Amino acid sequence: MRKGFTIIECLISVILLAITMVGSMAFYFYSTGHLAGATHKRIAAELANAKMEEIKNSDYSLINSWAGAGENVTIGGLSWQQEIYVVDVFGPPNVGIAYKKVQIRTYRNETSKFGTQQDVTIATYIAKR
Repeated sequence: MRKGFTIIECLISVILLAITMVGSMAFYFYSTGHLAGATHKRIAAELANAKMEEIKNSDYSLINSWAGAGENVTIGGLSWQQEIYVVDVFGPPNVGIAYKKVQIRTYRNETSKFGTQQDVTIATYIAKR
């Protein structure tokens, strides 16, 4: 009796190994794309939060001047746009403006390779101190 593997056994093992490798590589590339998308969303959220803190620390009477003051920010070779919206929210009659709603949208013009646009919108209400 001879010891060793037959040619058929070797071919079957190579085919199984190839199928496993193709599946693993597909999973790897798919995961890498999703990880990049999540990183872009996190960057957009951090940019929006930084701008919101800047607005909250400004004088209450100047908050309306931020409306429409969009800007472009570049981080790590990626370009982001920010749009700022400010809405006066009125309270009960004879009270006037109760507070302001500030909304910031941070986004990229490009879409990811999965067809989604990385954008984040945050909003808060700011009252006069």
